[in-house]
Amino acid sequence: MSVADDLERTKVRFAMTLHPVRQRAIMIGLFAALAVGFLVMLAMLVFGMWLDLTVPLPVGLRRVMLGLTALSASASVIALLWHAKRHTTDHAMAGQIDEAVGADGRVMAGFDLVDRGIPSASRSVTNDHDAAVCLSLAALAADQATQVCQNIDPVDVVSSQKAKYWWRNAAIAVLGVAIIAAFVPRMAWTQAQRMLIPMESQLPYSPTTLLVEPGDTEVLFGSDLEVFATIQGPTVDDLELVMTFDDQTEETLPLLAETDVRWRTYLTRVTRPANYFVKADGARSEMHRIDVRMTPEIKSVRCVITPPQYTKQSPYEGPIPDHGFQGLVGTKVEIELTSNRPLKHGTLSLEFQDKKESVELQVDSGESSDNSTESLQTVRGGFTLSQNGHFHLSLTDIDGTASNDFIEGAITLLTDQKPVIRLLQPKAISLATPNIPLPIVIAAEDDFGLTRLELFRGLNQSPEIAAPIELEDDSANLKISTSLPLSAYGLEPGDEITIFARVEDNDPAGAKGAESPVATVRIISPQQLAELELSRRGMEAVLSKQRQAQRQMEQLQEQLNEAKKKLEEALEAQQAADQSNKAGSPDASEKQSAADQAMQEAAKQLASAQKSMEETADAMRQSAAMELPVDIDKGMNEQLSEMADKLQKMAQRMSELQEKMESGQKLSAEEQEELKDLMQQLDEMKQQHQDSAMNPTERMSKILPLAADQQRFTQLARRQRSLADRLDALQSSDLSSPETKRRADELRREEQQLQVALSQLLEDIESHVKQLPDDPELDKLRQTATDFVDDVRASQADPAMTETQKELLGDQPVPASQQATKAAEILESFLSQCDSMGGQACKNCEASFNPSAGGAKPGNSISQLLKQMGLGEGQSGMKPGPGMGMAPGDGYSMPQNTPDNIGVYGGLPIQESKPSRGNGPQTDGGVATYDQGGTANGTSGGNAAAADAAARGDSGAVVPGVYQKQVSDYFRGLAEELGDQ
Repeated sequence: MSVADDLERTKVRFAMTLHPVRQRAIMIGLFAALAVGFLVMLAMLVFGMWLDLTVPLPVGLRRVMLGLTALSASASVIALLWHAKRHTTDHAMAGQIDEAVGADGRVMAGFDLVDRGIPSASRSVTNDHDAAVCLSLAALAADQATQVCQNIDPVDVVSSQKAKYWWRNAAIAVLGVAIIAAFVPRMAWTQAQRMLIPMESQLPYSPTTLLVEPGDTEVLFGSDLEVFATIQGPTVDDLELVMTFDDQTEETLPLLAETDVRWRTYLTRVTRPANYFVKADGARSEMHRIDVRMTPEIKSVRCVITPPQYTKQSPYEGPIPDHGFQGLVGTKVEIELTSNRPLKHGTLSLEFQDKKESVELQVDSGESSDNSTESLQTVRGGFTLSQNGHFHLSLTDIDGTASNDFIEGAITLLTDQKPVIRLLQPKAISLATPNIPLPIVIAAEDDFGLTRLELFRGLNQSPEIAAPIELEDDSANLKISTSLPLSAYGLEPGDEITIFARVEDNDPAGAKGAESPVATVRIISPQQLAELELSRRGMEAVLSKQRQAQRQMEQLQEQLNEAKKKLEEALEAQQAADQSNKAGSPDASEKQSAADQAMQEAAKQLASAQKSMEETADAMRQSAAMELPVDIDKGMNEQLSEMADKLQKMAQRMSELQEKMESGQKLSAEEQEELKDLMQQLDEMKQQHQDSAMNPTERMSKILPLAADQQRFTQLARRQRSLADRLDALQSSDLSSPETKRRADELRREEQQLQVALSQLLEDIESHVKQLPDDPELDKLRQTATDFVDDVRASQADPAMTETQKELLGDQPVPASQQATKAAEILESFLSQCDSMGGQACKNCEASFNPSAGGAKPGNSISQLLKQMGLGEGQSGMKPGPGMGMAPGDGYSMPQNTPDNIGVYGGLPIQESKPSRGNGPQTDGGVATYDQGGTANGTSGGNAAAADAAARGDSGAVVPGVYQKQVSDYFRGLAEELGDQ
């Protein structure tokens, strides 16, 4: 083999030895180039973001900027790779090896000799000695260089510091950008999106954040949707909703501000899916999706229920009632259903007991043929009520898709009920005097209408005669008031009148009727009426006539004062006219005419007062003629008669003066003074009546209850003694027998009632003491009554009564008898103190009258009043008012006919009622009395209202139709029961 071949192989070995070093140098250059390219790209992106943030760039410039960034980064990488390629030749690598291992240039010398020796040998292959030497020396140098290269590591020759340097700088740059992005993440994210995804929808960064509700959602076809936008950060002036439909069309809607940070808009009839977002100047929200559900659904349902014409009821229009469809036979029902989708038809299924029917609800297309119009989303149909059943409603859209939801309910057929009627006045048991118009008040009600009303009346068990009452219309509710002129029938005390009413409804299938309970009116004399009034009203009955007379005189005095004022004005006008006539003034005739006119007006006012005075005198005479069986009333009647005579004389004289004034004659000074004196006399008469009759009688009315309380306590003590005696007899009875146990329980309840009565009595005494006038003469009575109450409460009477009840509950008659006897003895020990209290009341009553002043004398009035009130000596103590009454016979019974449930109608003066408490004087309680004119003065408003409600048969609440018959039957039975009480 030649030296040249040897040298060629040496060169190959040398090149293979340098290859790993060269490859490492190229790889490190590549990594460094990538780092530099990344830095260039990052710098270009950050610069573009900064520039776009400063001056928002349009989409085109952002796309150019993104292309330049990619091109710059690519160019940087390519240039650096080319540079690295140039610096990784064998010559360069040999030099790096010499430098790395300190070979003093041996590797470079060997590479140069080999690189230069091969071309020489190739040109001359002779045995020339010099050429051979050169080749030998080159081969020797190449071997030495190869040996040096084979013993080195490429890592020691080519350092990675350059690549690490650039990647370290890239990491620092990324970290810096990340730190900045951490402080302004939303801005960094927005700018990154704008630079990396340069689209029109990418808006510039804004410090304002827009949050959208409801976000991604699904709605029914044709439904409405509310969209809300909430602003975080600085507020904006305008907001818009941008909707992009699937066909790439867009729609923009403005939002309205509810507050500074909350805006809203309303999407009506959503029929297409779309993407949407909210935007403002420089700000926008995230993109959201609206999907549309295409299944038809029932959005609303309305119905019109039209009753038969004869009911005269207005049609019902609105949603289907909760109880379904209700009505009489022939009631028409129209139904309207609205869906979210255009419809093909609706189905109304009717299910009855014996059959099934189906009614197709037609589409209401109106005048439009456009399938997208709202009219195609409504179906209508109807049916007529004929029997009970069930209904079912459903829908089908134009694509044949049936709705998932439906509506169903009951069909209830109502029946026309018979009417209800009550006779409110007179009451079932009534008393009346024969000289009054008897009030008749009828309340009737039907569910739809009344057409006929009759009043039946009979006398002394004779057959009742019907009298029709004309009705203005066929109203469903009637309250008729009329009267029977009893004075025209020639009735006498003892006669009985029976009255009831009948009513018929307007049912076209056949009128149904109802009759009220029968009311029995017994005719009584005025004297009996007076005694009844005393028994139920006590002193109020005595006071009523005097109060009426006092009011009449007060009204008369007001009229006289007005007449006096008119007369004075007329006299002043006449005086001015006389002066003008004497002076010959031009306006003398006018002043005279005004004076004449004023005198005529004064005469008219005086005539009115004179007429009222005559009426007052007649009323006083009638009141005086109506005597009450009480001594004090008789004395005051005399005073009323005297006052009536005086008023009559005054009226006659005033009539003469008034006629003179009307004739145009002037009143003399004496006549004017006489007229004033008549007015003064009326004032003195009123004051005298107040002092001599009203004040003492009212004072007596305040004292009388304490005298009544004395009798009540006396009777209560006697009843306690009677109970103790009967308990003593119980000791010998067989306690194991049911009869004895029942009797012991009855006695226990009686003791309980006595205990309650005692407590109530003491409260009443305290109440009556508080009602006493502030008069020093009554101080002793006040103190006596107060001490009596305190002493009774401090005694052992109440504990003894309690122990009696406990022992009876424990079947211990002996201790019970002992405790009852103890209670009786304690109560009896207070009788003397109670008599003292009652005696003081009587003394104060007598002292309150002044016979010398012309007042009425009390006489035996107190005892008479107590007797009439059921509190006299030897009487049971039953007193009017609600609650348990004590009946004769030492037992307890509930009175069946009390002043509260018996009507009293008579010609007594107007009665006054005052509210009271406890067992004091009671209110009218439903008793109606009439003055001489026959006008109703008082009725029991509460009872009348209750009766009126019972007559209607309602409870004040809406009753479902399915229960109306049961409720009507119940109230009808209740009305009949109430009518028997």
